[in-house]
Amino acid sequence: MARCFYRLSNTPDPEERLEDATLAKALHDVLGPDLEILPPDVTYPERGLHLGRTKRMEGITGNRPNTLSGNEIRYWEDPAFLRSTNREWGLFDLSGAEAEVTRLHESGRDAVVKSTLSPKHLITGAPRGTSLPDALDAMIFSFCDRPPCLLVQERVDMRYERRFLFMDGALLTQSAVGSHLTPMSRVWEPARGQRFEDLHLSTPGSRDLIWSPTLTERMTARALEIAAASDHQTFCMDLCLIGEDLKYGVIEPIEWNPFQPGGLGLYGCDPRRIAEGVRAHLEANPDLYRGAETDLAVTEADAEDHEDATPDLDWMVFDG
Repeated sequence: MARCFYRLSNTPDPEERLEDATLAKALHDVLGPDLEILPPDVTYPERGLHLGRTKRMEGITGNRPNTLSGNEIRYWEDPAFLRSTNREWGLFDLSGAEAEVTRLHESGRDAVVKSTLSPKHLITGAPRGTSLPDALDAMIFSFCDRPPCLLVQERVDMRYERRFLFMDGALLTQSAVGSHLTPMSRVWEPARGQRFEDLHLSTPGSRDLIWSPTLTERMTARALEIAAASDHQTFCMDLCLIGEDLKYGVIEPIEWNPFQPGGLGLYGCDPRRIAEGVRAHLEANPDLYRGAETDLAVTEADAEDHEDATPDLDWMVFDG
């Protein structure tokens, strides 16, 4: 009886389709009979570990998927994030956020504003010469009469964004963040004698891959240091370099997100290493995910209610 269910995606995005296929294949090869692959329009059974993209109403209707790291990580409360972040930021209610944006502007800095109400609710820039109401526009009413739910950060020159995937405290795989990268880039991009892990992109939209084992070593060491102090064991960590100095520039976290294999951008991360991490997780937790077997139910409404992966932030678009 399978303990793990991977639901395929029906996304039309070419990079996401390739990620979906390579991850499903890797899980199939590594897990064997412990895996059952589901078509996009099928709901998860009650038992088992659920991988792939979750759907918008799952959890609201009571059929909450059994995922590895939940639906939200409040990283701004994690001591590791608090200790590792040098840029100014804070969590505010609406009036406090407006005052903080004004303060940053008066000190000659632009601001970035993010909602914490849900992972995809809002992220926007508030450059000098604008105001928080300008940035929020009609969405300002979403934050009225609420407790602190707006992260306000000074905008800094974030470069060389990199994704690290941790499961049960172990670093599985990593990749530069680039809109065109997929797991197949591990084969296509490196030149002879190069490791894919040593390739970097200065911005997510760049296609000019830069080979730098030194930056890989520095960012990996930083990721491991931060993860060791984190409250979380299974999560996706995004780091960046502040500025252009690959050898001495400050490395700090951007954010972390839930690690749901099949539900977040892999870029060039290694699907085989993810599959091996899932196998190790199942072996280390033999009594998890063994609920009563139920029939799979196909619902057209679920199939139409496709939930996209959390979009990744290209900080360059917030240049004032």
